[in-house]
Amino acid sequence: MVHRLLFPGAVLRPSLAPLLAVVLTACAPIPPGSQAEAIVGGTTDGDDPSVVALYAVDGNESFLCTASVIAPRVLLTAAHCVSEQLHSKDTKYSVFFGGDFNKATQASLHEVAEVHGNPDWDFNHLELGHDVGIVVLRDPAPVAALPLRRDTLDSTEVGASLRLVGYGASTGQPIDGTGLKRQTSTPLDGFDFFTLFYKDAVHLTCNGDSGGPALLVRNGVEEIVGITSFGDQLCKSFGVDTRVDMESNFIDAQLEAASASATPATSGTTDPAAGGEAGAPATASHGGCDVGAGVPTAPGALVVALAALALVRRRARSAELSAARRRGARSSMRR
Repeated sequence: MVHRLLFPGAVLRPSLAPLLAVVLTACAPIPPGSQAEAIVGGTTDGDDPSVVALYAVDGNESFLCTASVIAPRVLLTAAHCVSEQLHSKDTKYSVFFGGDFNKATQASLHEVAEVHGNPDWDFNHLELGHDVGIVVLRDPAPVAALPLRRDTLDSTEVGASLRLVGYGASTGQPIDGTGLKRQTSTPLDGFDFFTLFYKDAVHLTCNGDSGGPALLVRNGVEEIVGITSFGDQLCKSFGVDTRVDMESNFIDAQLEAASASATPATSGTTDPAAGGEAGAPATASHGGCDVGAGVPTAPGALVVALAALALVRRRARSAELSAARRRGARSSMRR
C-alpha cells in the first residue's frame, strides 16, 4: 500500500501582482520596499536564464508564477498557474526572461500561444500531485532548455541538495519581495509517489515561486526533479513539489504537440491596462513509496488558494477548501 503524505495548512504558491500591472503600463520601477528578497533564505540569481517569470492577467486581477524552458517553445510550470479550475479561459499570459520582473516593460514580454494544465491535477487534493502545466510560446525562447529528470527518484537521493529557483516572495506574512529571481539550496527530505518535499524552515519556496524548478545534480548534470506546488501559508515550515519523473507522459505529449504545431495560434501580448484595476495586495524503497521523514503540520490553518482570485471569492472558497481537505484526508488514494 502506498501511504499518502498529508499537508494540513497548505497553500498554493502563485502570487497576486497588483503593482506589476502598473509597472508594465507606466514602464517605471516599483517603489522601494517592494523589491525585497524572493525565495525564503535565497540570494539574487543571475545564472539561470532558462528560469522565467510567467505573468497573467485574469479579468481585473494579475498574478505571477515561475516557469522553466524545457524546449525551444515550451515552458514547464504548475497546473494551478494555468488550470481552468482556477482561471478563466480569457486569462492572458506572457513571459519575462529577465532577472527582475519589477523592471519589466511591455516590450520585454514574450507572447504566449497556449497553456495546458494536467487534467489529473485536483484543486481539492493537492497531495495527489499532478500539479504540472505547460506554456507554449509564440516564438522560440532566446535561451537553452533545461534537462528533465526521466529516471525514477531513488531513496539514496534523500538528503541530497535541491536548488530552488523562483520569482517568489521572501516572506509569507506579509507577502513581500515578489518579482526578483532568486535561488536557494535545501535538503531533499523525502518523497512519495506523487510529490517530493523539503522542510528547512529558513530555505523554502513562497508565493510567486509556483511552477519553478527544484534542481538536483545527477552524474554531473543538473536536472529538474520537481515543480513548486504548495507549502505552509507563512512559508516557514515546508514546501512540496510535484515529481517530474512521474509526469513524463503528460509532459512528453505536450512536447510532441508543440513540436508538431507549425503555426501556433497567438493569444497576443498581455496588456495589463486592458485588465483594469490590479488584484489584491501581494503570492528505503523508491518509485511508488514514501521515502524520508514526514512533513510537520500546521493544525488549524485553512487550505487557501493564493491564485488570481478576488478577495471576496478567496474568502468564500477558503471554508470550502478546508472541508474538502478534511474529506481528502479520510479518502483513499485513487491514482
